[in-house]
Amino acid sequence: MFFDRYPRFAQRGDRKVLKNLRHEAIVGQHRDVFGGARVLDLACSAGAWTFAALDAGAAHVIGIESREQKVLDAREHLAHYGIDAGRYELHIGDLFEELARIKPQVDVVLCLGFLYHTLRYPEL
Repeated sequence: MFFDRYPRFAQRGDRKVLKNLRHEAIVGQHRDVFGGARVLDLACSAGAWTFAALDAGAAHVIGIESREQKVLDAREHLAHYGIDAGRYELHIGDLFEELARIKPQVDVVLCLGFLYHTLRYPEL
C-alpha cells in the first residue's frame, strides 16, 4: 500500500493500516482530481498528504501548519523523497491568519484531521 513504500510517513499497527486505507479512498480513487491541480493542505503536519497529492500529480501544494517542527519535518521528508521544492510551499502559523494573508487560489482542499481541532467551522 502507498505509505508502506514511504516509511518516513508511516505509522505503526492499526494506524498504519487506516492511513493506507484513507489514502486509497481519498487519493487513490481520485487521482484524476489531483492531476495538474493546485492543492491546499490544511493542517499539513509532517507532509504526508502534501506528498500524496504531489505523488498523484498535483502541480503545486500549499500546506499550512501551526507547529514549526512539523513543517521542518515535512520539508525534510519531501526533500528526502526527491520532491522539487518549487512544487510546494509550506507555511507556519495560525491557519485562519495564513489563509487571510496568502489568499490561495486552489482547485482541491485537503482538510484531514483538522476539523476536530477548531470550533470555527463557519469561518473555515
